[in-house]
Amino acid sequence: MDAADPAFRSHIQVTKEVLEDIGAGKLPSLAILNKIDLVDSSRKALLEKEFPEAIAMSLIASTGGVGLLPAYAQNFLLSSVTSRPLKGDTPTVELVLGYKKSNQSPILKLLLSRLDELVARVSKKAQ
Repeated sequence: MDAADPAFRSHIQVTKEVLEDIGAGKLPSLAILNKIDLVDSSRKALLEKEFPEAIAMSLIASTGGVGLLPAYAQNFLLSSVTSRPLKGDTPTVELVLGYKKSNQSPILKLLLSRLDELVARVSKKAQ
């Protein structure tokens, strides 16, 4: 959830609808309050009260949240950001992609056109 977006509750509803539409509505989920660095302390307190299970984080400033990044991302992190490699076997994380069908973003179109190829590549590496 984009914590800085005043209309984020409608985005939550759209996301829930998409998850239901693809049969993933009953799967466990994790709420993340993204861009938490852009909200003032009173709004942050309200969001934390409304979404106590959510992890608050930002690409700029983490507030006790955890982000999983590819190893090469370490080269782009600010010196104030701590990163630690995962130990042991690489975990498998199931992902769901939610988007509005009306979204005309060229980047989204490219991602969707290459999704099957990306999934096949990742599946091949996992074998």
